[in-house]
Amino acid sequence: FFFNKNPYFDNSEIWKEFKYAEGSEDFEVTQSPIQWKQGMRLTKAEGEKEMKGSKRPAEDEEENSFFSWFEEEQEDDDEGDL
Repeated sequence: FFFNKNPYFDNSEIWKEFKYAEGSEDFEVTQSPIQWKQGMRLTKAEGEKEMKGSKRPAEDEEENSFFSWFEEEQEDDDEGDL
């Protein structure tokens, strides 16, 4: 994914790659690290938020965002996330 200059992170591109081993169901995941600007990380849990401002998520709103997918560690179980 490509991004214009923004107030949240320095990357102009973020990516996630899945490589399957030939003849196997196992795969390896590599991804670009997101270079968050200080205090602007959008993927922190409510109690960990650094972001300043008046906008707060609703109590029932999930803390996950599009960017969470790029920060999660690959798990061995099959959750159907692909």
